[in-house]
Amino acid sequence: MNRNQSLLNLKNIQPKVLGQSQKGQDSFIEYIFNVIGVTNKYYVEFGAADGVLHCNTWYLRTQKNWSGLLLDSGWENKEINLHKRKIEKDNVLLIFKEFEVPEEFDFLCVDMDGMDFYMVEQILTKYKPRVIMAETNVRFRPDESYVINYDPNWVWDGRKWYGVSPFAYKKLVNKFDYTPIYLHIDDMFIIRNDCLMDEEININWLDVFPESNEILYRDHVGSMGIPVIYFDKDEWSLYS
Repeated sequence: MNRNQSLLNLKNIQPKVLGQSQKGQDSFIEYIFNVIGVTNKYYVEFGAADGVLHCNTWYLRTQKNWSGLLLDSGWENKEINLHKRKIEKDNVLLIFKEFEVPEEFDFLCVDMDGMDFYMVEQILTKYKPRVIMAETNVRFRPDESYVINYDPNWVWDGRKWYGVSPFAYKKLVNKFDYTPIYLHIDDMFIIRNDCLMDEEININWLDVFPESNEILYRDHVGSMGIPVIYFDKDEWSLYS
């Protein structure tokens, strides 16, 4: 294990925007790799937009000498290996193969505002990133295990419930020998078990996600200016 012997303690990290992250995620990313070490300094990020604004790997690329693959449905910039692709669960592995993503790499960042769960599920059948940062839907309670039904044409309208509950993500990644260790606002940090100590693998789930955070979505409003907090169960499935 290429890491120091300090236990990871993300609760003590003061979130700061080191590069272009929206919510200071890059300060947690830097801390994690300072503890567990790096290997090939390779990243993959979905939903990277132009590769600058709110890009969670911008700091790694420009300040830490990392490289990798950026994917977005609306942007292309081959100078930074940013490619315009519509990512679906049936093509994500083909896209990784097309761009020669190594089977083991340091960091995967997924933020698609919708079908993220299914992309991670597919990726983990073949690829083994050491650290994953994935957006979750923290409207759910810690014991609720829901994932939105798969629809390749689904688009978040800024109001609807989207994505996956934190607990469903936990169940998914546990099956592939990963452990969620921290949730910053709505971004979950997930680490491969062989990069963790026993105390970190056995972390109490309620220390990671103690309660729902519905207030985070207070600015998601409908046409009358009233917050939209509906949950259409026909669009969701329990995940076991």
